[in-house]
Amino acid sequence: MFVLTQITMDLEVLMRLMLGAFPLHGFTNTILGATAVLAVTIVLGKPVCEWALHWWNRKLSPAQSRWLRVSEGISWTAACLGGISGGFSHFVLDAMMHADAKPWMPFYEANPFLGLFSIDQLNLFCLVCLFVGVVVMVVYGVLRGLKTTTYFGNGSDRA
Repeated sequence: MFVLTQITMDLEVLMRLMLGAFPLHGFTNTILGATAVLAVTIVLGKPVCEWALHWWNRKLSPAQSRWLRVSEGISWTAACLGGISGGFSHFVLDAMMHADAKPWMPFYEANPFLGLFSIDQLNLFCLVCLFVGVVVMVVYGVLRGLKTTTYFGNGSDRA
């Protein structure tokens, strides 16, 4: 849901790029637009993401499945948290780096986020987040693998 919301947020920018329309960062990069995008993405995206997870699991070999199999269900809580964190982080990060973003429109035209951090600092922040996310996923996968290991085998080691 996080990634789907991020992608959905940039569909307007992509369309404006293809049409040669400026500014590139329009309605979806405002607080109202980001809220609308994430609401629609959560409602429509939850079943799409569940289908994608089901597809992912079907493509795994038995060996891959031990480490890469994922739950195919997404709770509404998880969908909302993923959508909200994806939508609003995108909204804020774009406002920090794009001069044409007007995050508080139509309430306030100025962009108070612009220039809070340099592009290099934002890129470093995103890389650190990626690294932390990968470490968390690996640790979770290892712990999940240990937790799901059958300590009693097929029953032959029981008394």
